[in-house]
Amino acid sequence: MDGGVTDYGADKYLAITASSLLEITVANADSGWGPDYTPSTTEAIAYLLGWVLLAPSGSIWDGTLAANQKRWYASQSTGAVWAPSAGNAFTALTVPDTLAPDGYTPYELLFRLAAETTEVITPEGSLMLHEGQNLVEVGTGLVWKERGTILSDNPKYSWLNAINAGNEYRLKNKTVRLHAAYKNEQKDPSWRLMSLTFNGELYAYAEIDNMNKDTSAIYSLSYFKLDASPAVPILGSVAKNERAVLTDLVTEVKELGARPISVSAPAVGPVNLDLAGYANLLPNSSALLGNAGWTTFGTAPVPSTAYGERGAYWAFPGTTGNHTAASQLVAMQAGIVHTLAVDFYTWGMVAADAQLRVDIVDPATQTVIAAYVVADANKGWHRKTVTFSPPAGVANGRFIVRMISYNRGNGEAVVSRIMLNVGPVAAPWNDESSGLLLDLRQVHKLTQNSGTVLAIPPPFDINTLVATGFYNGTQLTNNPLGAGGLNAWWYIEVLNHSAQPGVYAIQKAYLLNDVNSKPTFYMRVLAGGAWAAWSADLFQSGVDAKNGIVSAINAKGGAALTTDTWAVLASKIGAGSTRRATGTITASSGATTAFTTETGGSVSFPYVLINMALIPFTAAKIEIFIDDVLVASTPTVCRRADFYHASATEYGNCAFQSYKLRLFMGSGSVFYPVSVLGKVYTWVAYEG
Repeated sequence: MDGGVTDYGADKYLAITASSLLEITVANADSGWGPDYTPSTTEAIAYLLGWVLLAPSGSIWDGTLAANQKRWYASQSTGAVWAPSAGNAFTALTVPDTLAPDGYTPYELLFRLAAETTEVITPEGSLMLHEGQNLVEVGTGLVWKERGTILSDNPKYSWLNAINAGNEYRLKNKTVRLHAAYKNEQKDPSWRLMSLTFNGELYAYAEIDNMNKDTSAIYSLSYFKLDASPAVPILGSVAKNERAVLTDLVTEVKELGARPISVSAPAVGPVNLDLAGYANLLPNSSALLGNAGWTTFGTAPVPSTAYGERGAYWAFPGTTGNHTAASQLVAMQAGIVHTLAVDFYTWGMVAADAQLRVDIVDPATQTVIAAYVVADANKGWHRKTVTFSPPAGVANGRFIVRMISYNRGNGEAVVSRIMLNVGPVAAPWNDESSGLLLDLRQVHKLTQNSGTVLAIPPPFDINTLVATGFYNGTQLTNNPLGAGGLNAWWYIEVLNHSAQPGVYAIQKAYLLNDVNSKPTFYMRVLAGGAWAAWSADLFQSGVDAKNGIVSAINAKGGAALTTDTWAVLASKIGAGSTRRATGTITASSGATTAFTTETGGSVSFPYVLINMALIPFTAAKIEIFIDDVLVASTPTVCRRADFYHASATEYGNCAFQSYKLRLFMGSGSVFYPVSVLGKVYTWVAYEG
């Protein structure tokens, strides 16, 4: 071996070529071994498996205590709890020989062989590269067409990679996922790709009916290794110029014309092209990986897994009692609407107390929340759906999905294609195992595939509608009009925040059937998990414009408010744009002033005196009003058409009436005749 470093320190290695040794240094805090303590071989192995050696006090082991005081702690495991007295899943009282629980990443040793070997791989397919830069994703761990040995010890079936047989029937590498089976290098759809847990070990195998088996053929399997290799570079080549491309093309055309062409497409299993739904929150939702990710328990054997016309599925045993399988923890946000949809097959399940169901369960209390689907009895494939909002108070917002079969009897009890997604619509089932499937439709379902909006099932609380998309529906609570809008139809548009979905969002609502046949628009914002009030279609630009119009009307002597509708503001604008000033003034208490009559005579009246200097503009007209109730049988309007000319007859007719006198341009103080001494009058001056 070669390479390495020559100094000692934590997290270093030293390769000694002469003795073919590799030395790795580990910090005392990581291993738990004190400076003067030499671990045994089994203790060193325990460290590599993720266990730290500690004293009961939690300090590193220095060897001074009795050997029975040693404790091994899985410090890097998720949720690890230190229990030095009684021990637990994370604290071992004897040296462990198994890998630490979830969360620990074991060491990975990469090395180069002393003598390199070159393995020639027959190319399968080709890539077409476009002009310019191209992105090619390289995966690892796929073993292509490894020849297999068939196990035929059953009158009906034969198997490839049979785990309960000798090593000669097994693949070279462990796998839990098969890609395809081949007969004489051609894909063979007669094989069923299956998985099963046998003696605690999950494995994948292929099964064929003996009637379809060809004893003279060579069979092989393509599969993904359980332990994938490190990523390696990829080398590609393209034609150097256009002439070379054309030359190759002409050559190919000539060859095609000289020989018959046979075009065939490999058989494909059931593929769900309608993956345009939301992401499936549930791993291994169709038994494609057997019971991986599921804990099985009950009064009878665990459900078996198989592969049929609808893909992989779970088949529960036909005995009495409960048979249950619980998923791993699934995170769901409280108060946000989710949908659960399940495929069932119950043909022949006719017992009165037989039941097949799928529940959403609080793992701490094992109680079912308000979300479950129950299969119909004695029925072929059918899909059941429920929409729900997870409750608050469940630890870390994590739930489990639980399948239960009860007293199946002699019929079938089959579950497949469990779909758990965010949103009020049951999205099409996602085949999460098909990593090579290209979805040509929507990655996130904003609308239906036809382009029409998504339908919201009534009744529905749109406070829980935070998934981005376009919807319509009726009987929607928390709509902009409250109870008055329950029977209306609404379009709802939702924009969900990218960093904090369900905490920040925008909803827009459009009323479809307004009484005036006009679309009405509302909007509100979800901020910090709380919805603000709905606002009508007035935004900041409109607010600024309206404020400016109101200010202009008021500056011209009008009386406008920001709460006025646009129609009211328009009428106030049309009513005039002159400024005005107003005030009150008390008439003279006894003294009178002689006013000149039209004939040159004079007449005395009480008067009011208005100081023109107090009016902030040049007044073209001033009106004087009294507050008395009119008593004349025929009201008349008195106008001073000339410069302070009046007549006794005219004023007599105008007694206790409103005096309207036109003022010609002037300045200083102006006297106006009135009818009552000491009376308080209101005056209004208008700008010309």
